[in-house]
Amino acid sequence: MQPFTLSAAPGKAPGTGKSPGGEKMPVRKIHRLCFSDNADLCAKGLLDLARRLGTDSVTNELPTDYAEKRAELAEKGMEPRLLDLAASENAVHRELAIAALGAWRGDKARAAVLKATEDNALMVRQTAVGALESWPDDEEAYEVLLTAIEDGKWAIRWHAARGLRSFSGADAEAALLEALLDPNANVRQMAATSLQERDAATILPMLRDLFDHPAPHLFDALFELFGEIGTAEDGKTLEKVGSFFNFSQPGHVRRGARGAAKKIKARLAGKPVAN
Repeated sequence: MQPFTLSAAPGKAPGTGKSPGGEKMPVRKIHRLCFSDNADLCAKGLLDLARRLGTDSVTNELPTDYAEKRAELAEKGMEPRLLDLAASENAVHRELAIAALGAWRGDKARAAVLKATEDNALMVRQTAVGALESWPDDEEAYEVLLTAIEDGKWAIRWHAARGLRSFSGADAEAALLEALLDPNANVRQMAATSLQERDAATILPMLRDLFDHPAPHLFDALFELFGEIGTAEDGKTLEKVGSFFNFSQPGHVRRGARGAAKKIKARLAGKPVAN
């Protein structure tokens, strides 16, 4: 189960502002909804704005018309409206406004998102933490994410692990490697996903060191990551770990190691990789 947030609700392709295969949401409609006095319509407008201006969930790239559509909405007074909603008494509106401000970007949006990382409502805090990925060169955002990935709430850690994918640096890599062995499986999987976007030559030596970790039952995401970026030599090592005669490891660890070894072999051979 992934952390639920209204800003990531299903039904539309994140970062596109459209239903899969559909037309992009017109900015005039987004504007009308965001300025609606009806709470539900306003919430819908905020969702649509975050999707329309946000990065693609797969490529992590902005829409090609981002600057044009943002300028069009700015002329209609959208930024002050978003900042007002980010300070609303309605927690749902605060959360959705923060998600929209993450897509909006800019200095004022950054300040509002940073403030929201201390909000009393968990759903607002977690969305704010995730929105910080929009400022990958900001030192304060970086420090907040490094702190958030150690938070007591797994949903906060999940969003921090996702947010850190946009930040370079040894501290981010170390934090994601530690999250790869998080007690929560959702956090482990997100850390693995974020680490896939790092330089494999840098990450692999540190991944190999994790084999000495005293809790191999947490290796699910580690094996998945090895399957995605591991070398032929890693595959041989994993085959040994996964051997039916390796009684030093429990069955599920051996199965995970064998699965990763097979993925490495298939990937290097250019064959389809079965999940």
